[in-house]
Amino acid sequence: MKHIVANKWVFGTLVLLIGLILGWILKPGDGQGQSTHDHATDAQVWTCSMHPQIRQDSPGQCPICGMDLVPVQQMTTADLAPGQLQLSEAAMQLANIQTRKVTRGNTGKTIFLQGIVRPDERQYAIVTAHFAGRIEKLFVDFTGQKIRKGQKMATLYSPGLVTAQRELFETAKFRETNPAYFEAAVQKLKLWELSQSQIDAILASGKPTFYFDIYAHRSGTILSRKVTEGAHVMEGEELFVIADLSRMWIEFDAYESDLSWIQTGVPVQYEVPSVPGRSFTSVVTFIDPVVDPQSRTAKIRIDVPNHEGLLKPEMFAKGIINGSVSESEALLVPATAILWTGKRAVVYVRVPGTELPTFEFREIGIGAEVGDQYQVIDGLQEGEEVVVNGVFKIDASAQLQGRTSMMNRPTEPAGEKKIPVSENYTMIETQRAQGLDQVSFPVISPANDLYETNQGFAQQLKALYQEYLKVKEALVKDDAMAAGIQSTAFLAVLKKVDPSAISGKAGAEWQEDAQILSEIALYLAGHPPLDQSRRAFLPLSDQLYHSLKKFQVKTGAYRMFCPMADANRGAYWLSDSMEIENPYFGSQMLTCGNVEEELN
Repeated sequence: MKHIVANKWVFGTLVLLIGLILGWILKPGDGQGQSTHDHATDAQVWTCSMHPQIRQDSPGQCPICGMDLVPVQQMTTADLAPGQLQLSEAAMQLANIQTRKVTRGNTGKTIFLQGIVRPDERQYAIVTAHFAGRIEKLFVDFTGQKIRKGQKMATLYSPGLVTAQRELFETAKFRETNPAYFEAAVQKLKLWELSQSQIDAILASGKPTFYFDIYAHRSGTILSRKVTEGAHVMEGEELFVIADLSRMWIEFDAYESDLSWIQTGVPVQYEVPSVPGRSFTSVVTFIDPVVDPQSRTAKIRIDVPNHEGLLKPEMFAKGIINGSVSESEALLVPATAILWTGKRAVVYVRVPGTELPTFEFREIGIGAEVGDQYQVIDGLQEGEEVVVNGVFKIDASAQLQGRTSMMNRPTEPAGEKKIPVSENYTMIETQRAQGLDQVSFPVISPANDLYETNQGFAQQLKALYQEYLKVKEALVKDDAMAAGIQSTAFLAVLKKVDPSAISGKAGAEWQEDAQILSEIALYLAGHPPLDQSRRAFLPLSDQLYHSLKKFQVKTGAYRMFCPMADANRGAYWLSDSMEIENPYFGSQMLTCGNVEEELN
């Protein structure tokens, strides 16, 4: 019994010693375990991949977009280049980021044209009165009558021609002694389009002819009859216009942006309404060297046969050209991947071989528009992946993290200039939510002068105003995300406004206005928080108002004013209705404001 108790004491002592030894081996340095734990706890900060201004000490959801917060350690950018940005997989899915590989393709474009059938000007003939007189008889009864070459058209009595014949008879008496005198009288009659046989007949008869016939110089159709029987005509007066309609022209209007795709010899497929269900083919034979300053189009002409008489002058025609700017395949990038910065463009390229999705800010040179793609001149390689959906969201994240972006671009290459901005371009600063760095909005360029513009340019500004209304409606509904999306559409329409439609001081004014509108819309397109979207909407509204006013665009818009907006300083906006819908307060104070002005 004593032996069993002794064994228990020995066993217990051994267990205690083993525990002490293990504890000493596994024990960290002084305070190290506690320090490690505290570091992990204290340094763990949770943030949003799309809104990095959010900082919380515990997991949860982003108060702006509702996305799950992630630890900051998972988003470290220490190893990233200045032009690179990293997102989590969750951020990729929430922002619906989609990419596509850059590929090569045919630089072809289908161009649709509207045109008018015209008579071939080379087939025209004008019959004029070579001497003054009176129309005794007409043998052409109506416009549209077909005639043959040499056919009698009218009989004319001319007192002047009778006098010239008598001079001929007198000079004939001195034909042998003074031949020059006689030849001068003969030449006078020939200049009046009398043939030698007619002159010989007059000399043979010995009496003047009082009536002379006028004949058609060519076969064709009478397009115009300018005289009637009994009418007195002057020498050189136009009597008839004849055209051979067996060959016709079709003149199409091509916009100047499409001219680079069109060359002489390019096939044109066309249709005319008089022959439904049938199409014909010809080639471009002429491109007008001058662009119409009002319509911004140039005439494109094709020659077409018309032996069956199917084509009538002034008919409408529709044409299709499959144009090309290069015989070889070119590198193409989708239009949705491009952010416009003026002379160059920006895309975000996915960096291969990274653990988390990483994107690189890349400036590229672009060429011709090819459908929904653009030709790449430089900056991209075949096979690289570019962001085609969610590109503005990536750029907004880059802006918020202070990395290279549209608003924080690297130094421009030598020789490249930004759109000029006038001297009165100053900045006002507004504080972002959550203590971020300050963001600047440009002050508007006021309508100090008024300019006359053409209808095409006015229509483009009206289209821009319509896109602005969609941004306003999104803010009325308290929807910052929709406001950002509509701002993207606003930027797309702004890009298509043709600056060549105006020139001189007016052109310089529009360049300045376009730059200001572009910078504000770019910020809105980055999906800032709702309060910041509304703050940016204020200068956007003011600038668009002054642009519409200075270029005298009649939109029928109403300018509204809310005295409570912008920290009780008041703010304006534009609306297509007199009904007050306040974009600065939305559902909180929807009807706050009043109508200040109508833009007519």
